[in-house]
Amino acid sequence: MNNNFLIIAALMTVITSPLAFADQVINDDLIVTTPLIPVAGNTGKMCAGTDCVDNQVFGGATLLHRENNTRFRFLDNTAGDVLGQSWMMLANGSNNGGNAYFQFQARSLNEDNILLSDGSYPLLDCSASVIIGDCVTLGLTPVGDPVLIQDTSNLTSTITSPWFTVNPVLYFGANSDNTIAIGGDSEATSDVVSVGKAGLERKLVHVAEAIAATDVATLADFVALSDKLDFIDAQLNDIEQAITVIENPPVIGSGGSSGLLLSPYTLLTIFGIIFLRLIKR
Repeated sequence: MNNNFLIIAALMTVITSPLAFADQVINDDLIVTTPLIPVAGNTGKMCAGTDCVDNQVFGGATLLHRENNTRFRFLDNTAGDVLGQSWMMLANGSNNGGNAYFQFQARSLNEDNILLSDGSYPLLDCSASVIIGDCVTLGLTPVGDPVLIQDTSNLTSTITSPWFTVNPVLYFGANSDNTIAIGGDSEATSDVVSVGKAGLERKLVHVAEAIAATDVATLADFVALSDKLDFIDAQLNDIEQAITVIENPPVIGSGGSSGLLLSPYTLLTIFGIIFLRLIKR
């Protein structure tokens, strides 16, 4: 009897140990604090993810999510819009060595779309000519093509991988692409700050006046420049008229005498030309 009791107790210990893989439901607030009596390594921090380890080094973080695919999802059951019930924060590509980025996405609540390849997904062949349950990889699925996965109900075929309807809202590239894309469906292009794409252009408003050589010029800057050019053009026209009068002076006189008649306006114009040249010097 005692031996049976010990066996049952040992089994219960294994089943209820931290190594048992089962969901835990806590019907109350979960609070993690630093103990009143400090213990080495116990600082009230939390790590979640498959790559968390015992005696995890937090590096100054209070909440650490450590995994190859760092993803946070927010669900709002009261929102009515299909792209308003679910939001995602993503960091870095899902494949090893993929793009380094940080992105916000608005997503549908369920997988109601087809996952398209970004060029990193394998192209599978699960036909009957291969070993059942062991699909052959035929390279990578081209960018933009549907991603195929093995059909679990028929191990010799593939089906398209279901995915969420995704609307990228904000994207920051951290590696060689050096990209920033702002706004839903904005196209992320290398070394570019994008606020839209072809057919989905957006305006930048409330932009300060350009001062430095690398500042962005606004419509107001161009209008002011256009007004200055119009003023200079009018001055040039006056100068051309004055030069024409000087080059073709009217001849007056009687009894064979001749002379040059200059109007007050012409004299003022000539004086202005001389004055401008003196200023430029």
